[in-house]
Amino acid sequence: MSSVLLAMLALVVAIVSPVFFPKGEKRLLANMVRIIAAGAALFLILSTSYVIIDADKVGHLKRIYGGKPMGPGQIIALDGEKGPQARILSPGFKFQLLPAYGSSLCRQDGII
Repeated sequence: MSSVLLAMLALVVAIVSPVFFPKGEKRLLANMVRIIAAGAALFLILSTSYVIIDADKVGHLKRIYGGKPMGPGQIIALDGEKGPQARILSPGFKFQLLPAYGSSLCRQDGII
């Protein structure tokens, strides 16, 4: 979550930074600040968009924002609700741009 907030801050810096630099010679510096801030925002967003799951583990998804709360007594979230999702992740590299999910990993039982 903090990476997403930092990415949003970097995007704001990239958009607003030219206002603080005078026109003329400092234009190159303003453009460099914009490029660095936009690159940092892109890196932060992409760094929260993937997970690598080892061969002896399985990923469990838990929606952490962007949905309605689960009903009382409900264990698994359905239809876009926040909480533990019915979907699990198999071993390997998984990518989802701008996920609304946190993932936890646990060891699979019974795998030889």
